[in-house]
Amino acid sequence: MDEYALQIENLAKEYKVSGGMFRSRKTLKAVNGVSLAIPKGSILGLVGNPAVVKRLLPR
Repeated sequence: MDEYALQIENLAKEYKVSGGMFRSRKTLKAVNGVSLAIPKGSILGLVGNPAVVKRLLPR
């Protein structure tokens, strides 16, 4: 059996966004069906805006 430091299966995230003054709210799919497995002992690097990366990392 494989051991993982982090394993995610079929991740989905949606946001409700305003359609405008006279429009109904719409659903924006940010992520849909993403799977990720990071084996123990692996090194992971995150690239992107530092402020965003800080909010995404678990504390």
